[in-house]
Amino acid sequence: MAHAKLSPSAAKIWMACPGMPQLLASMDVEYKVGIPAATGTLIHEMVETLLKGRLNNLTIEEYYLGTTHHVEDFDITVDQEMIDCANSYVDYIDKRIQELDIKRPLIEEKVNMPEIHKIYGVQQMLFSLVKTP
Repeated sequence: MAHAKLSPSAAKIWMACPGMPQLLASMDVEYKVGIPAATGTLIHEMVETLLKGRLNNLTIEEYYLGTTHHVEDFDITVDQEMIDCANSYVDYIDKRIQELDIKRPLIEEKVNMPEIHKIYGVQQMLFSLVKTP
């Protein structure tokens, strides 16, 4: 999936210059991400793997630590700091799921906002607070 033009990682740019995404679209300029955004994308993949229980009875360290992944244009090797970040986020999500009594959290769901010029992305965790019978 292509990186969203109005991604949180680019917020510093597009919030300072709201016309930037439309200008880039009119110029047909390819949007490139940096290593921090690519690293964040990899950590999001790790979080999704944890939340969806895809580790096949391994710890996140056993599954990811020291592995190298090609994300965007970068080769990124998973270190302990990245694992700690993923674990911290999963702990927070698990706590919120319990506090809000969420029965079916939506993990990594694509969201679109067509009423706003070409905005899309993937919601890491979506809590639905509508109770079903």
